[in-house]
Amino acid sequence: MQYKDRVEQRKSQIALEQWRTSVKSLEVNNKKGYTETIYNDGSMLVRDHATKTEEFIQSPHSDSDLIYTMLREEK
Repeated sequence: MQYKDRVEQRKSQIALEQWRTSVKSLEVNNKKGYTETIYNDGSMLVRDHATKTEEFIQSPHSDSDLIYTMLREEK
């Protein structure tokens, strides 16, 4: 692999790391007392306000799938 290819690959990884942690949507359910923060990569942070607990659910997608999605959304 050429040095230039490695640089481009690292640029893609850095862009993915920044993109994946951006908030895609925020859903608040006042009746049930929880908030769901959904990130671009499909991961989710669920906060239960009654019990003051948080649960982080990992993204079900691979990095290569996420790079494809990120590039598609940029167009």
